[in-house]
Amino acid sequence: MAGSKLDALFQQARRSSGQKRASQVNDEDRQRSGGDDPKVHKAKDSDRLILTEGRDGRMRYYLDGEEVRVGDPIEVYINDANGWIYGTFQWTGRERHAPSVRVELRAPEESGSFVGTMDATLPKHARVRRP
Repeated sequence: MAGSKLDALFQQARRSSGQKRASQVNDEDRQRSGGDDPKVHKAKDSDRLILTEGRDGRMRYYLDGEEVRVGDPIEVYINDANGWIYGTFQWTGRERHAPSVRVELRAPEESGSFVGTMDATLPKHARVRRP
């Protein structure tokens, strides 16, 4: 019983904080693009992670021409309902391993305490930007 109540609280917290952050980010996105329609999202090369060999022969990810390093803050576009989520870039440095985004998990807004982190693998064509 206690576990299911806790699960419900976490679900409610994720929805609430996700909706709040998505609303803030979507407002910022509309302002940047100059458009009022949040459902118009045009993909461009600058919002994709590109894996390229560096001058030293090591593989690196780049975003809009700048190297993305482990721990760098990034935002990943989820969908029209959720918008952009904020997290940090994670990668093992091995070409065969996909990068991921690490997202902080928090308890419901009343307490807002840190619960842990969650890593989500980034699909090859994920839309990514710097906050």
